[in-house]
Amino acid sequence: IGSTQSAPLKNVHNFGGFTDGDRCVFIAKEFGAESIALIGFDFEDSNVSEVKQKKLQWAKKLIMMCEF
Repeated sequence: IGSTQSAPLKNVHNFGGFTDGDRCVFIAKEFGAESIALIGFDFEDSNVSEVKQKKLQWAKKLIMMCEF
């Protein structure tokens, strides 16, 4: 399944989300997942760049919107 975080194209869909990880959560929700286990997704990792920390915070906000 092709996905994007911007304008969808033919056979490439925008299900929501920003990073690859949170976009997967939106795709799972779209296809009816009842629950999702995020393994290795550390929203509080202090050993990453400032840019990555900002991306992780956005990912956390977006995933929380999915209400799993």
